[in-house]
Amino acid sequence: MSAHPRAILVVHDDEPVGHEIVKLLHAADTLVRVASSATPADDLVSSAFGCRAIVAVGDRFATDPAVFGAANMPGVRALVVVVRRDVDLKPLRTRGVPYTVLRGSALLEDVVGALAPHLRRGKLIIEPKDDVPVAAIAVADVAECAVRAVDADDVCGRVLHVAAPERLRVSEVARAIARATGRDVKVVASWPRWALAALRAIGKRPFALAPQLCGAETVEDLSSLHPDRWRTVEEVVKASTSAEPRRNDDHATLGV
Repeated sequence: MSAHPRAILVVHDDEPVGHEIVKLLHAADTLVRVASSATPADDLVSSAFGCRAIVAVGDRFATDPAVFGAANMPGVRALVVVVRRDVDLKPLRTRGVPYTVLRGSALLEDVVGALAPHLRRGKLIIEPKDDVPVAAIAVADVAECAVRAVDADDVCGRVLHVAAPERLRVSEVARAIARATGRDVKVVASWPRWALAALRAIGKRPFALAPQLCGAETVEDLSSLHPDRWRTVEEVVKASTSAEPRRNDDHATLGV
């Protein structure tokens, strides 16, 4: 992520991946401009004047005419769009802009957030059928892939699913969270059927991760976008417990 003389326009609606992208660009001494869905269309387009690339984070920006107009400004050589769901990419593909779409898996921070409260009880029971592999990615890793995609010619015109290459089962993620927090938690993922039935009889249910936080999509080769080590569950947990409350100060620190 070498420094470049011209700015990058980051479009996002006050969400973690967008803020992390801005943070990475500032760390690389890259000039940054920031816009959001609240930015008037004409202002968003004019913000791209003098920029060499646009990174837009959010499903809505994959079909936003203002983003396409900004990407058509002279000098803009790349549009990177980060989405979370399957979105209609026909409007993007037919606008003639040099795009890359990164479709992110569940955020590892969200998976940790879903599991952590249950681990405070000291015991987590999971049905074998719910102890599935989790395809997730840390916020910082999504941001790194997005920033590198700006200058990665091999991903131009492609839609890439971005997820950490390692697939941990729900029980393994739970144990990693317990280690990171220093908790003595018993994680049970192999209870017999009669024991599970008895648990339900007293009004309790085994833990099941929400479907949108699970999945085991095909692992793609992301070596050009993420040549370094991927963040672990332990690192995400420690970062979340040590981080100070974030100020919404992207605009206050713009380099334009």
